[in-house]
Amino acid sequence: LSMGQQASFVGIALLLALTFAPLKRFFDRATRAVFYQDAYDTQQVLDDISTVLVSRVDVRRLTRESLTILRNALKSDFAMVVLLDAKSGGVDRTISIGRPPQMLEAYSAIVRRAASMIVTDELDSHDADMYRTLQHANVAAVVNLETSKDLIGYIIYGIKSNGRIYSNDDLKLIRIAADELAVAAQNALRFEEIAHFNETLQAQVREATGELRESNKKLKSLDNAK
Repeated sequence: LSMGQQASFVGIALLLALTFAPLKRFFDRATRAVFYQDAYDTQQVLDDISTVLVSRVDVRRLTRESLTILRNALKSDFAMVVLLDAKSGGVDRTISIGRPPQMLEAYSAIVRRAASMIVTDELDSHDADMYRTLQHANVAAVVNLETSKDLIGYIIYGIKSNGRIYSNDDLKLIRIAADELAVAAQNALRFEEIAHFNETLQAQVREATGELRESNKKLKSLDNAK
């Protein structure tokens, strides 16, 4: 090879070496966009949820933002959190992303089944009634929101918007996210309870102070009368 050809080949090799990584990233993104539209980075999803959970103290806000991340990753029709009342065990509040259907019958079926997770497509013939109930409500998966000691609620996921079933990776993400959200939601509820107690205490102090002032006025009036 002539010196000019060698220099050209060296230049081309250097150009390919410098542009390989950007070109690979470009084609990876293009491939995922076309052929793997349901693909997501599990760790990135969990990192995004963790960022929300450590930066929010309002239970409704942290729940809605976490559900939005999960719903977008899983391509669910809806995602809903049901929080239980710690004293009565009944429903305290529901928070949803998307438009869930009427959940009363489905919720009753979920409560009757003592399982940490329900996947509608995995229900066997012995659970035919529950299968029909959940399918009618477009529920694809349910996972408990529980800490080491308490069951504080449930996360209910709708069917996928593309009609596909939840994969093993989807179910793994659902379980891990539920564990993180349960702890954060319980802490937020306790913070909310303390804040409510402080407000009640301040109201009682203001009421007692007002009564004391009225009593002082009456005592002054009696003293003036004497």
